[in-house]
Amino acid sequence: MRAADTPDGRWSLFQAGLLALLIAFGVLRTLGLHPWAWLVAAVFLTIIGASLSRLGTVAKALLTVLLVTGLVAGLDDKALFLNATHSAVFLTSLIAALLLLGRIVGRAPDICQCAEMLVSQPQGRRYLALTLGAHLLSIILNFGAVALLSAFLAPQRDTLQRQGAEISLTLAVLRGFAAMPMWSPLALSVLITLSLIPEVSYWRILPVCLCAATLYMLAGIALNFGSSVDRDFSSPEPLYTAASGQTRPVLLRVLARTLGLVGGVVVLHLASGLPMLSSVFIMILGAVGWSWAREAIEGSGPARMIRDLGAISRDGVNELVILATAAFVGTVLAHYMHGMVDASPLAGRLEISAAIALVPAVMVACGMLAINPILSGTILIGALKPVWPGDDLHMLALSVIIGWGITSAGTPFTANVLIAARNMNIRASILAFDGNGRLTVLALALYGSCGAVTSYLW
Repeated sequence: MRAADTPDGRWSLFQAGLLALLIAFGVLRTLGLHPWAWLVAAVFLTIIGASLSRLGTVAKALLTVLLVTGLVAGLDDKALFLNATHSAVFLTSLIAALLLLGRIVGRAPDICQCAEMLVSQPQGRRYLALTLGAHLLSIILNFGAVALLSAFLAPQRDTLQRQGAEISLTLAVLRGFAAMPMWSPLALSVLITLSLIPEVSYWRILPVCLCAATLYMLAGIALNFGSSVDRDFSSPEPLYTAASGQTRPVLLRVLARTLGLVGGVVVLHLASGLPMLSSVFIMILGAVGWSWAREAIEGSGPARMIRDLGAISRDGVNELVILATAAFVGTVLAHYMHGMVDASPLAGRLEISAAIALVPAVMVACGMLAINPILSGTILIGALKPVWPGDDLHMLALSVIIGWGITSAGTPFTANVLIAARNMNIRASILAFDGNGRLTVLALALYGSCGAVTSYLW
């Protein structure tokens, strides 16, 4: 009997079909078409209902908020409901595509070999290798980069404890990951922010984003050099024995894979004139489709594709709920804020400078309360965009994007910190506060002061 003919197989096929339909709605939205909002909502709620037992407490609370907000918007303003639904379905289908990409790329042999190579570096080079490696891998794997690298570090925990490098190397992975949301066009921070502030060009904010990400990683390296024994070159004790002849080719292949994806997004955006978000979505779907086609030719048929879609529909249900709630509620909030405030009450330069400095700090504070950056960033944009001067919207986008990155490694409740803490058997509070607390405070102070000054000049 084939797997698809069993009850579990048919259920997985049903879930895979639902997610494929949701992604198809996103494709239609990208093409400028607007699928029927009530059908979209029905498909989304069916996906959630099929995996309701997998929802966490926070996701269940957010689902309640989503349903109540949707009911209020639908009864009060049909056009608002349609707009919010279309925004939510596009971003939800985009995150589903990103999760699919991470799942497919994560099983590539090159990726695992690259992770082993990074953790096999001798003392004195491990922190830098893991920081840069986590940054590179997180562009295409997202949270999967933290899970993969910490999984390779975990079996050698005793050795790391003897070397006094257990927390140091875990922080290297977290800091490398945290710099990625500050600039990558594939990062949720950039995708969501630019979807909510379409007036801002990615190219205008990219130089500052790259500087912020670079400074964040350099500051982490400096703090590690000043406090960790991992700077000691005298007693190398490698965690793994990597084949030196394979090191460079593996790294180059992973680098080429990453640059190819990012470069493809840029070329498609510039050549077609499509918005950046649409270019990202199309490129991700192209990469996913190419991988499935290659695997089907190699003999897996459609089974691998069905398993991937079904797995994301089940295992990614919390992320789908969080993102859908953030997009829908953010759109509704922005609509009502327009009717409650004056055209531009933040007219004073001092007020704008203070807001620029406070946005990242508020996002970190929300993170301390277990509020995901997806939600806090969306709400902040929805609340502040109507009162923010149009000429300075790029500073609002920058504040949210950089605040997102700082929050991702600065609180014990973000997904990447929780993943690393679980794999390494270290309390998340130790990683976020004792380990990364100084860098979080330094990053907030540096961006707050530089952002305030920049707002007068840029």
